[in-house]
Amino acid sequence: MGPVTTQPTALPPSAAAYTRFALTVYDAWVLRISTPFAWGCSLSALRALYAENRSDDHVEVGVGTGFFLNAKPSRPTRRTLTLVDMSPSALEYTAARLRTQVPDRHEGDVLDRNTLPGRQFQSVGANFLLHCLPGPMSSKAPAVENLAALTAAGGTAFGATVLNSGHKPLGKILMRLYNRAGVFGNTRDTEAELRQLLEASFQDVEIERRGSVAVFRAALPRISNP
Repeated sequence: MGPVTTQPTALPPSAAAYTRFALTVYDAWVLRISTPFAWGCSLSALRALYAENRSDDHVEVGVGTGFFLNAKPSRPTRRTLTLVDMSPSALEYTAARLRTQVPDRHEGDVLDRNTLPGRQFQSVGANFLLHCLPGPMSSKAPAVENLAALTAAGGTAFGATVLNSGHKPLGKILMRLYNRAGVFGNTRDTEAELRQLLEASFQDVEIERRGSVAVFRAALPRISNP
């Protein structure tokens, strides 16, 4: 496996939740059950998001289990992949499951640019990340700015986040439970505020609503990585 860059830090509840057991059931519970039946977004929509936007020089911020990174490339390629997460367990689990490449692993906090890789990438994935950050949407501006700083001039940042409305009955229950536990921090996250944050850091922004999920793509970053 690729080298690991570490940034020691205390894990917030949203990152501490990624225990070894939680990672083994993540795909089934989060992606195959919660995503369609609580949030109203199909798994195929997220697969398409990665198929259309992931490049051969990619960084994934907030890795989950690496489910969408595990697809075999359609052509021979020399892909580079960097994984960024606060959770060592998530980094280890994701790196171990990838069949097609050896990723670099980087323990970092998307809210703190000093802990993130010091270079830019052609594609930046941030799937189901923003809704895990604490506080109102305005407090997540540093995270979006840092995603822009990781995005090359001709690159694309993309991902999906659960908003505060449009939930199915199961979603309403999970929203209460997850926000109470600190795993989610999205009780005030709206599509309008998400667009405002993205447009402050990128010149070209697209958002597609799938149930309570906002699927987004952003290009032409306004912020450079020093």
